[in-house]
Amino acid sequence: MEVSPEALAEQQYGILTLAQLRAAGMSDHALRHRLDCGRWRLARPQSYVVTGAYESWHQRLMSACLWAGPGALASHRAAAALWQLDGSRPDLVEVVTTRRVRPDAGVIVHEVKEIPEIDHAMRHRIPVTSIERTLFDLGSVIAPKYVDIAIESAVRKGLTSIPDLRDFLRKRGGRGRRGAGVLRELLSLREEGDTPTDSPMETELFTLIVRAGLPRPVRQYCVYDQGRFVARVDLAYPEERIAIEADSRTWHSSPLAQQTDLDRQRALERIGWVVRRVPWYDLRSPSKIAGGIRTLRQERQLNVRPGATP
Repeated sequence: MEVSPEALAEQQYGILTLAQLRAAGMSDHALRHRLDCGRWRLARPQSYVVTGAYESWHQRLMSACLWAGPGALASHRAAAALWQLDGSRPDLVEVVTTRRVRPDAGVIVHEVKEIPEIDHAMRHRIPVTSIERTLFDLGSVIAPKYVDIAIESAVRKGLTSIPDLRDFLRKRGGRGRRGAGVLRELLSLREEGDTPTDSPMETELFTLIVRAGLPRPVRQYCVYDQGRFVARVDLAYPEERIAIEADSRTWHSSPLAQQTDLDRQRALERIGWVVRRVPWYDLRSPSKIAGGIRTLRQERQLNVRPGATP
């Protein structure tokens, strides 16, 4: 036996399957001995966990992948968490498989006819859907705004790109494919070369503005004054010298953060920019945000001197 059961279990978060043990030549007597003496215990039907192995979400997810059969992958929300995308949490155990399996408590199973090899990836030693397949699948199980946040996170981390996602959608997003419509609509809001946003709230704010029919603001825009760097703003309309700042609860609530924001705003105002701050709680009123930005743009178009340098 090339790899001992214990060594294999260490690679798999303490999990072993009966099929793996049979393939390794373990006898029923040897298996029963390990169970009787407490070295192993039953984890799921025909799978075992080494006693003392650290119990975690990763272990439960690995156990589900092995239980669901060869080729099964962590998928959907569990895959998003493995890829560490914004808005995801390591809590659900969710897999995709080509096998018909009996329902098991605590595991969400998606049965499909096939899983192309190109959709297979590995993350933290767990088999998982590729990042493109993960983003595609998310559209079938979570609200579009959270898929939007996940897309931006994946691009920001360098895990994929807008051209790669469009290529995946072109090849795999036929009619009737769950998740295709959500991904297609969200990609239509983006252009190649867009700078990724810096936070989930920026992503949500950008999408809100575009969906309201306003011109696309520039993301992560750097403002200079006579060659001197002044500030980088979340979103901007440079011609009107409007900066739009997404004030999330996470990053803009502390006194130090608020003082930094104020200093940056004053620096922008000194060179003729106007700063529109959008607090996180205003996202519940999209029409209020869009209306305010629309009015501000109209005012600035009347007041900004022609030929002024942003």
